Amino acid sequence: KHKYEWDIIIVSSDADIRQLISFDTENNQYCCVYNPVALKGGIRRLFVCKEFFDWYIAPETASNDIFFTNYNNDKNRIKNVLNGAGNKIKIEIIDPAEVVLSKIFCGDAGDNVPSFYNWYSKSGKKSRITELKWSKIKEGLAIKSVEDLEIKKPLLKESIEDVIKFKINDIDVSERLDRQRLLVELKSENFPKFIQAYKVDVNMILDEEIKIVPNKYNIHELFKNSELESFLQKKDKAEQAVFKELDKYVTTNNLSALW
Repeated sequence: KHKYEWDIIIVSSDADIRQLISFDTENNQYCCVYNPVALKGGIRRLFVCKEFFDWYIAPETASNDIFFTNYNNDKNRIKNVLNGAGNKIKIEIIDPAEVVLSKIFCGDAGDNVPSFYNWYSKSGKKSRITELKWSKIKEGLAIKSVEDLEIKKPLLKESIEDVIKFKINDIDVSERLDRQRLLVELKSENFPKFIQAYKVDVNMILDEEIKIVPNKYNIHELFKNSELESFLQKKDKAEQAVFKELDKYVTTNNLSALW
């Protein structure tokens, strides 16, 4: 659940971001991920969870209400966008929990995340936990989420050994799981302390009586009443350029903790 009652569509081609996909069945609040990189034929994808898709395709309830209270603006806004794209955007259902679990065990070379475990066979060949091996581990433990994995942590070592046909004697499996989760899960409590402090500052701004309208966010409002405000007032540039200037200013003045 999100703290604020906003529906979120993240625009990113990064597969990791898809772990943030969610849908709240109580208030139909959602987070989806749109990949702007086209596949063959110019097709782009909107990644959603199953709960979102079930809500999306469900027909509107019949009503004679002249005020159209049965009409869901959020749902129909998305339908209008997809229809307007001329079948160039397709909805793809994924399990966000599987995005996390798969990367915890299989790793991701592109993000420098190692496999959960690597070992050398008797012939000297280096092996790792692949998607196929991970599927067998998942099936054996009957897990569907990280929470399930934590509950069954005592069984994890034996389950991995059964699948890879190799005894794990050189690592603490519990500690390794903690490391992998830290590398993979996109949770604010895992972020560096100075980023967490910035998040607290932003939340304070959002909680003020005068709300910031999401579509009017800009860097000047976010840094209002901070020691960076006077610096920003001297800059008459596009905001993207201002961010670069801020990086220089912060570094020069040793303000990395604030940034």
